[in-house]
Order: sequence, then structure tokens, then C-alpha cells
Amino acid sequence: MIEQERERALNTLDLIRDALESDNLQEAIKQIDTLQHQLVSWKQLDARQWLDHALQADLLLFNVEAANRRLDQWASTLEGRDDRELNQYRERVRERARQKQLDLQARGVVAHCHELWREAAELERSANPPTPDVMLEKYYVKTRDVAQAARYEFPDNPGLNALVERAEQLLADKQRAGQLYHQALLEDRYADALDELAALQLVDHVPRYRLSDDPTSNQRLIFDGMVTIDVAQKELEALGRQWAHSRVGTLLQHIHDHLTGFRPQEALKLLRGRKRIERFTETPIRDKLLQLEAQAESDLEKLERAEQQAQRALRLMQENPLGAWEIYAEAQVTYAGAPSVAEARMMILNRLTNNLKAQIAEAEKAFDAKQMRRIGEIYREARADYSDKAPELEALLSRLEEIDWQARTYLEYLDSASQLLEQLRLVVWEDVSAAGEMLNRLEEYPAIVLDELSGLSDIRATVRQRLNVEMIYNRLYQLMLSDSVEEVEQAINTAQDHADDPRFRQLIPMLEAHMTYLNAHLEYDLGQLKQALIMFEEVGAYEGHPDQPDANRFADEIRTRLMPPPVTGQAEVDKTLPTDELVDDQE
Repeated sequence: MIEQERERALNTLDLIRDALESDNLQEAIKQIDTLQHQLVSWKQLDARQWLDHALQADLLLFNVEAANRRLDQWASTLEGRDDRELNQYRERVRERARQKQLDLQARGVVAHCHELWREAAELERSANPPTPDVMLEKYYVKTRDVAQAARYEFPDNPGLNALVERAEQLLADKQRAGQLYHQALLEDRYADALDELAALQLVDHVPRYRLSDDPTSNQRLIFDGMVTIDVAQKELEALGRQWAHSRVGTLLQHIHDHLTGFRPQEALKLLRGRKRIERFTETPIRDKLLQLEAQAESDLEKLERAEQQAQRALRLMQENPLGAWEIYAEAQVTYAGAPSVAEARMMILNRLTNNLKAQIAEAEKAFDAKQMRRIGEIYREARADYSDKAPELEALLSRLEEIDWQARTYLEYLDSASQLLEQLRLVVWEDVSAAGEMLNRLEEYPAIVLDELSGLSDIRATVRQRLNVEMIYNRLYQLMLSDSVEEVEQAINTAQDHADDPRFRQLIPMLEAHMTYLNAHLEYDLGQLKQALIMFEEVGAYEGHPDQPDANRFADEIRTRLMPPPVTGQAEVDKTLPTDELVDDQE
């Protein structure tokens, strides 16, 4: 635009020259006025363009004095008139001058901070650097505070804003760097320390520490100089591998214990920190940790599903305890170690136990009422419902099985005893001995069975009565061998008391014959041979009598003795007979 104004002014000069040469004074004056206006516009435009360039150029290049001269140039064209645009440029010049002054001050602050950082870097690289705490306080905290104070005074200065950002970041990096070995050596966080080391932005040296046992047996860190990032990284990785090698076995064992102990949450807690250790382990160990994590997550999912199943079983327990047990069994298969699964088992089992005890009580009541077939129904129902569920139920089922066995045994005994009783009824009048044996066998049956046998008491009385009679008969029959007339006579009287029994009616004459036999011996002993002969002959005539052979023998002997002697002129005295008997016979 300056060139355009120049061309216009030159054109106007040409017009003025032409007017003067043509003696056209009016036109020359007119063109002179036009030229004056063009020169004013030219000065203003020149001042404006210069100021625009100066205000937009680098702040440190801004020349306040030159800018004021341009403003004066602009003002000279106004002939004392006030101009709004000029005033705006004056304000902009003043603001630019103020900004330059502030920038110069800020640059001084920045230079001071950078000088402190340079000194700090030299100290950190020295053979005996100060401790990190001293360096932080004397340099890095100080530069941050200086930068923040300057920004507070000059809040809009970009350089100070950048300085504060760098000072804060550098301080944060230094503080984090000071904790690296603490994390690694005291907290076993080697992986975190290496991550922190890699995240440092503005530092190239970090404080190194080593462990030292103090007198109280507590580990503490001792500052051991500054090292580069690379050195720290290599050392921390080496220490991490040593630590991981010493801990991985214990970690795997703890995870395994948690998983086998149904504590997948605890296993996952350990596994969530596996990055702390797997970074320093070989591939097989990392694969094992991944496998255990997958197992723990699967177990946790199973645990949660088992918990849901167990809760559903508990809700169903009152309405349908057997159905609730089936759901519990599913939860047990899903994940046996879930806490609610154990709770569900206890509560549902308690309900099933009470129900089964009630069935046992019903079976016992039925047993007392001799409803044995009902016991079988109860047992079969209970076996179908409760078998193969829990040892506690099996113990109760054993009791119910015992009752069922007793009931079946009772029925078997009752059937057997009934058959034996029928046989007894048939035998009692045929063979009392066999009947007695049968009655003894029958009496061995349980009382609960005997109580159900109709007519047992009558047949028992009959058998016992017949056995008693049999005993009497046998005892009396044994007296056929007795030598006592009194015993035989008493036996005859006893037999006559049972004369309604054919055997006794048959026994009476036999006893009487035996008593005759005994009396014959008495007569024989008294020498009453004829009387004895009569008695012996009577007994000898009793066919089948035990005394018959002896009676006949004695009869023959007596007859021989009573035979008259042969006539020889002098009677011979039989030396085998007593003299008095011979006299009696002769008489």
C-alpha cells in the first residue's frame, strides 16, 4: 500500500507541474491540497504498518522509542485532533512495552532456575554427590518454589508457565526416582520400580541404595551414590530375578493351597500381583501363573454359580426338601467349597433328617400295632427318597431297615409258627412226645409272634396236660420193675384216677399182675407154696406181661417141689424143702 500511495503522490506532483506550466494556478492549488492529503495518509499508513509489524514481531525486538516516534509521526498529521485509532495503538505500544519488561524479568527467573538445575546435575554426577533429600530441598524444591512465585507475579507469562510445569515435573521425577530402590528392596516391588524408572521424563541419574542391617535387626537403606538410568535398570532387573527365583515356589504353593482350599478370591488376589514376579521368570512359570489365574477365575465363576444354586435350594427347602436336596447336590458338583453350599447342606439335611425320623416313628408305631406290611411300604418309600444322599441319612435308614427286617421276620415267624401250630394240633392226639417237642420249638418264638397265634393257649394246655399224663404213665410203667408192693399198689390207685385213658386202663391189670407177682414172692418166701403157686400161675397166664417168664419158672419149680415122692418103703426127705413145709404138705 505504501507503493500505491507513492505512485499517487508522484502522479499528483506531475499534475501540479502541469498546472504550473500551464499557468493554471487554481488547478495547481487544488492539486497541492490533494498532495498534502496524500502525504498525511502516507505518513499515517507508514506509521501504522511499522507499528503493526513491531507489535507482532518477537517481543525482545520491540523498540519502544522507535514505536513512540512512529506514534508522534502519526500524531503530527492530525494537527492536534484526537484520533481513536491512534489512541488504540498508543495503548498497544504501552502494553507491548510492559510485556517486554515482564518477559525480561521472567527470562531472568528462567535463567536462574536453569542455572540451579545445571549445578544440581553437576553435583549428582560428582564422585560424592549430596544425599537425595539435600538435593531435593536445595535445588528441586527451591526451583519449583521460585518458578511458582514468579508465575504468581506474572500469571500470563508463557515462559513462566512452562518453567513451572518443568520444575514440578522435574521435582516429581526426582521424588519418584528417590523411591525406586525403596520400592524394590523393602517392598519387593521390582516390576513397579522398573515401570517407574521407565516413566521418568526429565532425569538421567537416580539415587542408588543398598540394604544394611541395623543393630535392631531391621533392614534399612543406605545411600550409595547416583547412577544412570541404564545402570539402575540393569541392577533392578538382576535383583528382581533373584527375588522372583526365591519367591516363585512359595507363591505357587500359596495359590495352590487357596485353590484346593476353595478360596479362589484369595488366589486371584495373589495372581493379580503376578506381574510383580512373572516379569523376572521364565516362560514355563509365566504359563503356569496364567493357567492358575484361568483356573481361579473359573473356580470363582463356579463358586458364584454354586452360591446361587445353594440359595435357590434354601428357598425351596420348606416346600420341597427333596427337590431342594437335588439342587444342593447340583451346587455341590458345581463347587463344593462355596460357603452357602455347606449351609444349604446342613439346613436341608436337618429337614430331611426330621422327616426321616418322623417316618421311623411311624414305622415303630406301626410295628407296635403289628401293621407289618405298612412298615414295608414306609421303608421302600424312605429308601427311594433318602438313599445315597448323606451318611447321616444312611444311619437313619439303617434303623428303618432294621425295623423293616423285624417286621419281615415277624411275618416269617408268624407264618412259620402258624404252620407249626397247625402241625401241633394234628400231632397232639397222636404222638404226645412229638407234640411236646413241637411245643418247645414253638415256645422259642418271640412273644410278639406267640401273642398272635389263635388257640395257642388251649393247645399249650392240652399238650402240657398230655405230657403230664405221659409222664405219669411212664413213671407208673417204670414201677413194673419195682419190688415194693406199696409202690405198686399206689401206682394202681394213681392209674385208676386216669382210667378214662385207654393206656391207663391197660396198665392197671398189668400193675395188678405185677403186684400179684410180688405177693407170690412173699408167699413163696413164707413157704406158702401152694398160695404162691396159684399167684405165679395167674401171672404166668398173663400173655406179654414182663413178669410172665419169671412167674412160670417159679410155678414150675413149686410144682416140682409139691410133686409126691415115689413109694420106696421109706420116705425120702427132700433136702431142698424146709422140714416144716414138708409137714404142712403131708398134713
